[in-house]
Amino acid sequence: MGTSGTGLAVFISPGIFRYYCLPMPVPELVVVGKQFHVKPLLHLINSDRKFYLLTLAQQNVRFFEGNHYDMQEVTVENMPPNLEAVLLIQDNSEKGVQHRIATTRGGTANPFQHPGEFHGQGSPEHDRHQVGILQFSYAIDQALQEKLRDEQAPLILAGVEYLHPIYREANTYPICYQRESQAIKN
Repeated sequence: MGTSGTGLAVFISPGIFRYYCLPMPVPELVVVGKQFHVKPLLHLINSDRKFYLLTLAQQNVRFFEGNHYDMQEVTVENMPPNLEAVLLIQDNSEKGVQHRIATTRGGTANPFQHPGEFHGQGSPEHDRHQVGILQFSYAIDQALQEKLRDEQAPLILAGVEYLHPIYREANTYPICYQRESQAIKN
C-alpha cells in the first residue's frame, strides 16, 4: 500500500525486479503465479491521458502538462512571460513604422481584411493595444508550436474572457476546451 496518496506495484521473478510508483493508493494484493498480474493496473493506462493547460493573462502566461492524476508547470522556451515583454520588443523594433501581422493559418473570411488588422471606431491607443495583444498571442503560439510540434494531446485555454477571441485568431494548435475567467491570478 502506498503512502502520501501514492501506490506501489512490485513485480519479481527470476532475473527481474521492477517496481512502479503509482499516482494513487491501491489496495494491498499479493499474487503468485507464472505470469505477472497486471489486470488491476490496466485502468491506469486507459485513464492517464495527457493534456495541456495554457493560462492566459496580460500580466502572466503559464503552461502546464497534466493527466488525470497530476499537473506540472512546464517552461516553454521563447514564450513571452507577459504582454509588456512583447510590447517592449515591438516598441524597440518599430521606431514609428507600423507592420501588419501575418498569419500562418491562411486568410480571413473577409477578402478585404488582412489577418491581424483591426478595424473599428476605437481610439488609436486602444487599437494599438489590441494589435499588441494579437502580437502577444502570435508569440505565444509560435513558442507552443516549437514545444508541441509532434504532440496531439488536447490544449485547454484558461484566461480572461476578452483575450480568448484574440488568442484564437493566432492559435494553430487545436484547443479542446476554454475556461473563461474574469480574473486569472498571477
